[in-house]
Amino acid sequence: MFYPGAKVETTAYAPLLKQIASQEADVFLVAMPLHMAFFGLNKADKIRASYHYQNWYMSGHSLGAAMAAMYSADHLKDYRGLIMLAGYPTKDLHAANFSVLSIYGPKDGNAKMLQKNPQYLPNDYTMQVIKGGNHAQFGNYGLQKGDGQATISRKAQQQATAQAVRQYLLAHDK
Repeated sequence: MFYPGAKVETTAYAPLLKQIASQEADVFLVAMPLHMAFFGLNKADKIRASYHYQNWYMSGHSLGAAMAAMYSADHLKDYRGLIMLAGYPTKDLHAANFSVLSIYGPKDGNAKMLQKNPQYLPNDYTMQVIKGGNHAQFGNYGLQKGDGQATISRKAQQQATAQAVRQYLLAHDK
């Protein structure tokens, strides 16, 4: 389940999510009202009710990641984990068998914000830094005000992200 970043066209994440889906992971890109995840916080419920997987994971980018974290905190028993791309937790995520993967680039103009609320992270927490990556290159939507200048290509950042997600899922999908 993937919640897009604020004010970002949903399809901007299609290239990254197609890479993840090509690695034997079904991915649901969730369109949000007005392109703001907090207006569609519970949209994952309808999707989850329509499919029957053993393990579910929430994910998102930026504000979408924060909203995926908020949703996850209220549904810890229903999900195996959370994947945050340039995001931070907004509520307590401590639960047995729940894990978090946080991926970000060191050139992210919001790097200080990404350090918010470490007390909410579970014991099974992994941080992956995409060397040379920034905030906007997780999606294909251009430059973002206040973001740092990436020193790797968008394609390279998304490939590294897809690989990190694959490793995480392989390690946790038992």
